Amino acid sequence: MLRRALRPAAIACSGFYVTRNDGPRDDDARVKQLLKQTDKARQHAQERVPHAGTFMMGVVPKQWLEVLDEKHRYGSILYPYWQRWETSRTRMSFFMWLDEGRGCLVDLPDCPRRFLEECEVLYLTRDELRLFEVEIRDGLLVWLADREPVDLHDGAAAAAPTLRAAAAAALVDAQLVRSARRERLVDAAREAAAAAAAAGVEAVSREDRERVLAPLVAEGCLRKLRDPYHALRSQAKPSDDELHEYDRLWDAFKVRDAAEARYGLPSELPEATWGAVARALDHDDGLAGSPGRKRPLPRVADRARSGIFVVDHFGHMYAARKVSGAFHHSSLTRGHCCRFAGSVEVRGGVVTKLSPHSGHYIPTRDEYDALLADWRRLGLDLAETEIGGLLKENKF
Repeated sequence: MLRRALRPAAIACSGFYVTRNDGPRDDDARVKQLLKQTDKARQHAQERVPHAGTFMMGVVPKQWLEVLDEKHRYGSILYPYWQRWETSRTRMSFFMWLDEGRGCLVDLPDCPRRFLEECEVLYLTRDELRLFEVEIRDGLLVWLADREPVDLHDGAAAAAPTLRAAAAAALVDAQLVRSARRERLVDAAREAAAAAAAAGVEAVSREDRERVLAPLVAEGCLRKLRDPYHALRSQAKPSDDELHEYDRLWDAFKVRDAAEARYGLPSELPEATWGAVARALDHDDGLAGSPGRKRPLPRVADRARSGIFVVDHFGHMYAARKVSGAFHHSSLTRGHCCRFAGSVEVRGGVVTKLSPHSGHYIPTRDEYDALLADWRRLGLDLAETEIGGLLKENKF
């Protein structure tokens, strides 16, 4: 399969190309060349931070926004708003524009503001970090806090939690409270809309506005229903000839008594149909974006992902379950540089799967090899470990 994929005259890989020579075909050499240039591309994509005579991995530039944000909103969802800010002509800094300026009215269809507000990544304090520190002992990974073997796999959550596990889970669960509450309100509104459609009722009654929709408005949702210019705000300013008309989109929602230019949507709901409510709910749920685009985040119950780990610049190792939008590699590093970051599956302290994949850090082949050599030197049993490559197989 791999060799067939390498037969075209040129293969693009992050800006680097492997070209076919005029001489005899040598697939093995071409594979090595591809991997070498892929590794070079990874080095260019990843910031390298000098420390103690060597280089550490810094957070990828795309995720700097998350680190710099006081709320640590998830970088992958912040970034589309950054791109929208880049196309504006504001003199405000990005975060001021996003939270107080015209940007606070922007609600992108591919990354709804609901998710932007919900997804604040937990950055652990030093005391909290101790709950996630692991060490190698007798060939196994164990939690430093209680010496229990590490379990990071899909079935681990079903086991009775230790005191350490319960304390760690409580930190993560606190990050999901707002998401879970909004999810329940959206589900209740969908049920009401479906019941109204089944009964042939089009208009939303005053009672339903107060009982079903008002709680969502209080949560900052249903922007599509409250803002007549909702779709236009995702677009950059048109030509100078249309400037006056464009400014009217924003000035209608300027806070008049503010000393500086600030904006906000009204809390009152206009009269609406249940069909309009359903479309607004689709938007808030991330279902109204570009064709083929996935929901920005799964439902709360499905946000727990694979095990992740980091080795910080002092050599300490930390591990946890990734929870999309709430707990990532940056949670374990607070956005600082590290020696390594990747994904791991552990059962009873035994590492069963390992890969160098992270959305916040991009290790190179040399760093990956150094990690494996270091773990073997410290006695970690990797005999039965499925060691993944730098390239994800489903994306090759």
